[in-house]
Parts: sequence; structure tokens; C-alpha cells
Amino acid sequence: RKKTLVDAAVELLKTDDVFANGLQLLIPTWKLPEDTKEALEFKLLFATLNRDNYQVMTDPETGDESLNLVYPEELNLEIQSWQSENAEPTDYLYLPYRCEKRLQGGQRLNNEEAEYLSSFIQEFEAGTHDNDAAKSECRIAAAATLISLGEQWLSKNPEAQIQVLAILRETLSGIPSTEDRIRDYRIGKSHSEIQFAAYAVMHLWLKNNEASQEWEGDVLRLLTSGDENVAATVVRIAHENRERLGSAWWRLLRAGVLWSGLIRLARHQFDGEEVEDAWKIWLARLRRFPLRNKDATPDDLNLERVAQGCGRLDYQRRMRHYETGQDAWRGKPKRDKCFSLDTHFLGALFSWLIDSIGTDDWSLRADLALRLWDYEATRGKAHSKEKYGEYDLPSQRLGYGTLSKLAVLLVAAPEREQKTIWKSVLRHGPAAHAALQYFISTCFLRLSDVDDPSAFEPLLREMAEYGLAADWSQPGLWFYGERLICDLLGFGNESILATLRPGAALRLKDLYQRWAETHLDSDEESVRRFCHFLMTDFGAPLRFDGLRWLSTMLNGASRSGYWYREGTGDALVALAVETLTSDTQALSKNPEARQAVIEIVASLVAKGVPEALALQDRIKCIR
Repeated sequence: RKKTLVDAAVELLKTDDVFANGLQLLIPTWKLPEDTKEALEFKLLFATLNRDNYQVMTDPETGDESLNLVYPEELNLEIQSWQSENAEPTDYLYLPYRCEKRLQGGQRLNNEEAEYLSSFIQEFEAGTHDNDAAKSECRIAAAATLISLGEQWLSKNPEAQIQVLAILRETLSGIPSTEDRIRDYRIGKSHSEIQFAAYAVMHLWLKNNEASQEWEGDVLRLLTSGDENVAATVVRIAHENRERLGSAWWRLLRAGVLWSGLIRLARHQFDGEEVEDAWKIWLARLRRFPLRNKDATPDDLNLERVAQGCGRLDYQRRMRHYETGQDAWRGKPKRDKCFSLDTHFLGALFSWLIDSIGTDDWSLRADLALRLWDYEATRGKAHSKEKYGEYDLPSQRLGYGTLSKLAVLLVAAPEREQKTIWKSVLRHGPAAHAALQYFISTCFLRLSDVDDPSAFEPLLREMAEYGLAADWSQPGLWFYGERLICDLLGFGNESILATLRPGAALRLKDLYQRWAETHLDSDEESVRRFCHFLMTDFGAPLRFDGLRWLSTMLNGASRSGYWYREGTGDALVALAVETLTSDTQALSKNPEARQAVIEIVASLVAKGVPEALALQDRIKCIR
């Protein structure tokens, strides 16, 4: 599977004369394809399989001789001819990619580059290329690049300026305005033409002159086009220029939040035309939403208020259907506790926040991230399972992205602000176990980004103490609570804890002891994780203490004669083996720890763990 058939054939023809001669007789019988490009590829294959095209060459460094392929001169000329004939189509195939890279970099065009792009547009307008799709993409790519990066050249070439603006307006006319077309944009392929138009429109709008006002509506049309990549491009460019935009930046984000609710109010399958007509009016009003010359702050980004408003409209619609008898079979509608906004779009709208690891403007970023998390938590709780109240999972991009960002902000937070971050997440307890587990694990992963890891130790203690003091023993959720406390204590992240200042395990001993006395007997998964913890380099200083805590737990009156979870006995055996192997001398001098090992092994034997029998003989040797 690692070697192609051609490679195998080449190796054979170099060493087997009979095989090589047979190929030379067979190759002339193969027919060439009619397509010029395919025929040339076949000729290259035929030349590769012809022994006469291999020449002996000597390696100048080692002096070793080997057979190397040398194409005939006639074939080389044919290759060069085909490349020169197809150089132009190859250029325009790469043009959109090159333009996108240049637009992302923001480097201005010089006169030669601007003229080159303008000549491309002239060729496309002249109709010298047959591929309409490629032509459309290349036209707007070149036009957007000239508008955004070639402004100085365009000012000296008014005809070219008129032409590129006409191409831009033609592309913008294709932005959908109906529910069906917007839905197609949301679930279909990426629309690169509109994305290139976004670069040009944002450049023209950001100039903030008399002519820029006419492009404000197009900014909103791009934001509400249904293509998340286009919306993300608009927001990214706006974020890069947020200081220039001032309050218009927050107005743009507010418009995005409104759109995340409006798209969820789109007409359903059995809705009448009046619903679609009303939705079109709402969309038209949103696209006239003023961005400039209006005061705005982050406080205007109230996701829960937008969700409540959209939920009210959705409830009224369902009630109308019920009262007219259209949906009577569904029963009387119930008002949703929290209407779900489009979290996929919100993830794109706030990608500048949740996808970055930057912590500049910490207070602002933390405030926004906490707002997003409050909405996610409210939504998760509103859609919780009825039996035990388990929260719905965080949304893929917005929910998990926000939790990851909160972890980044927590690690970089001033000491007095840390509790605000982690408590906003941990206070939801085991009902939101999926979110809490992700947040805790991300916090440990971000420890590698801290310049002074020792600063993480007080934070770890504070979070672990909160978990130990919390009542996470709710019916149906208690085992998630035990798992979360183990996560807070660093079980499973021992390699990261090892980066703390030496002696951290002993300084945190009181936490582990308190947990062992109150939680070790609660769940066998905790026993297994604690055994692994004690076998790591970080947990090794607590190994003898941990053995005593485990022995006390196993000797408790509440223990049954068998294990409930698979792997618990194996974990205890592994810990005993590690202790007897690595700590033999120290164990012989510590009678309490030695007695703990004896009691643990005896308990394992009583529970029928076969590996424990051999350990008893090893313990006798230590005595």
C-alpha cells in the first residue's frame, strides 16, 4: 500500500532485463487518449517504463552509481509547449487564491500589480474565458483587491474605478433577500464571490466619508446573507478597525445578535404566506439598522433579551396556528423558557473573541465572554432533561468556544478577578457537568501558557475548596459531582501539575486528605483515578498517605464483597506493585504504610483478584 504499481515496475525494469524488454514490446500497443493533457500524461508514463530512458549517474558525494530517468528531448519540448499554451488558464485559476491572501495581508498594490489585475478584468470582460463560474470569481476577486488595496492607482484611472465598482455592485445584487435563498446560502457551498465583495464593501464603508454611507446597507446585507464565512469576514475586518468605528462596532455586533434571532423565526414548512411576508419586512428593517452616528456599548449585546423577544413572537405564531385549528393535533403550545438563537451564527459573529487566545482589554473580553456564557447556561438549563435537570450540552461553536475563552481569561486574570470567572461556571454544578468538565480540563491545558506556573497553585486550591464545600450530591447527578471534584483536584492532569513549584503536592495535602475522608468511599471511579494519581511523579510524595486513606476506605463497614466498576481492582493492584517496586526501602522503614499495603492486598484477595495472591509473597520479603 505504500508503493505504487509504477514504482514497483520501475524497480523491476532496472534489475530484470526480460521484464524491461517485455515492457518495451508492450508499450507501443497502448493507445493514447484523445485529450491533449491526458495524452501527455500517458507519454510521461510510457517514458518512465522505458529502460532506454534510464542513464547511469554517479553521486558526487558517495561515488555510488544508479540508474536515473531522463526524458527524451522531444518529450521535454512537448511538455514545455503545453505549459506555455496553458499558462494563462493556470494563472486565472490561482488568481482568487492569490487575491485572498493579499487581502488578508493588507499590503498595498504597486502600479504594476494594479495594472496586471486590471488587464485580467479586461480579458474577462472581453469574454476570452469560457468558464463562467471561474470568470465570475476572478472578476470580483481582482475588482475587490483593486478597490481595497489599489485605491491610489484607481484614483488615476477613473475608467477602471468605474468598472470595478460596477462589478462590485453586480456581485452584491446576488445577495439573497428571501427565506428560501438565504436558507440555501446557509446550508450550501461557500460563496467566494460574496466573500470577496465583503472585503471591498468594508473598505469603502470604513473610509467614513460622504460616499461611505451608501455602503452601510450593503454591510448589513452581507452580514445577513446566510453565509457564515461572509459574516465572519465582515466582523473580522470590523474588529481590526474597531477603534476607527467606535460605537458603530457595537452597533454592528448588535445587528448580528438580532439576526441570530430573526433567522430562527423564518417560515416553517406549514406556515402561510403571511408569515413569509412579515419575515421579509423584519429583514428589510434589520438591513436598514443604522450603524453610524448612534451611541452603543457592550451592554447593548443582550442575548437573553433578544431570545425572550423572539420567543414571544414564536409563541404568538404557534398560538395563532392552534386557535385556527392548523396545529390543534399538537396540543396547546407552551411558552419556551428560553428561545434558542442561532448559535452557529453567533459563533461566527463572536469568533474574534472566542477563537483568539489574546487577553488584551481583559476586562472587556471577560465581560463579553461572561455574557455569552450566561446565555449558554440559561439556554442549557431551559432545555434540561425533565428527570434530573441535566443541562443540554453546550452548543458546538459558541458554547465550547466561550468556555475555552473563559479558561484563557481565567489564567491571565488579576487575582481579585479570578473568582468571578470560575464561579460563573462552577456554580451550575453537576447538572451542567459537560460544560464544567470541558472548562476545568481547558484550565489545566492553559497552564502551559502561564509565565509563572506557581501562580496557578492558589487558583487550583480555591477552585478545589469550592468543589469540596459544594453540595453536588443531587439524585441522578451525584456521580457527575464526584467526577468534577476529581477533575478540580487535578486527577488526569498530573503531568501539568508537575510544572508547579516543587513541593506543590505536599502543600496541597490537606485538600487531598479532606477529599479522601469524605468522597473516596462514594464512587469506585474515584478510587481508580486516585490510584493513578498516586503512581505519577506529582502524586508520589503523597503515596504513603494515600495508601493509608485507601486502606481506611477498604476496611469501612459499607464496602461490599465485590467491585461495581471494572478496573478498580486492577488499579489497586497496579498501585501496590508500584509501591513494592519503587519504594521498597522506604516502605520497610514506615510501618503504617507497610500495614496499609498489607490491608489493601488482603482486601483484594478477599474480593477474588487473582493478581493479589502473588503480592502477598512480595510483602513477606519486605518484613
